[in-house]
Amino acid sequence: MKKFITLLIVLVLLGGAGVFVGWAGLALPLGSVGVLRSKTHGVDPTVIEEGAFRWVWFRLIPTNTRVMPFTLKPKTSALEMSGALSSGDAYKTFVKNANFAWKLGLTYRFSIKPDHLPALVRDKGIENDEDLETYEADVASGIESRAHRFAVTRELFENLSSPALENEIRAAFPEIEFLEFRWRPLVTPDFALYEAGKALYDQYVERQKALLEPNAVEEAVRTVTNQFRFDELERYGELLSKYPSLLDYIQLEKK
Repeated sequence: MKKFITLLIVLVLLGGAGVFVGWAGLALPLGSVGVLRSKTHGVDPTVIEEGAFRWVWFRLIPTNTRVMPFTLKPKTSALEMSGALSSGDAYKTFVKNANFAWKLGLTYRFSIKPDHLPALVRDKGIENDEDLETYEADVASGIESRAHRFAVTRELFENLSSPALENEIRAAFPEIEFLEFRWRPLVTPDFALYEAGKALYDQYVERQKALLEPNAVEEAVRTVTNQFRFDELERYGELLSKYPSLLDYIQLEKK
């Protein structure tokens, strides 16, 4: 009986130890989530959440697994962009008191989706919070470079939104979730004057083309005529070089 009780106690202790060893999220720091990587099964696609019980049998194999904790914090950034509307300097000459300069502010905040962490660990080599922060900085650079390309549109200034830009960013970075994406107009260009100046500029260019076309035709005719005359003289020169006696004949013909 004593042997049985002893064996039972040993089995209970081993079972308890096995439960603790196989509990994937037991050692996770507070406020973090984990990604499990093992030598036998690679990166586990399911995120380990804090406080959730998840038992993984292959954690019982010594040195087989590693749980990488990540603290997911929202990243907030703000930037300002400025410039002038395209060809604004040319259009300014046709309208008075024109302001074609623009300036925009953009504030955005995003976070990494927890369920995308295993893919980032597997594909990007991210293993800790420092790696994750570096990756988030790269994402922020990608967001801002795309924002610069979409900045100068009348729709953006009027509606303070750019669905096309946001859709492009989400397609490029499906692993992020936007918590904020807000535009602020700091200097708004006069789009009405810009369109008026562009229309007047286009009319001016068309009139100049109409005035220059006859002169261009005459110049083309002169160029062609001169080229023909040059070719003719060149042929005469070749003949006279080959037959010098022709020069005497030409002089007699003139008399």
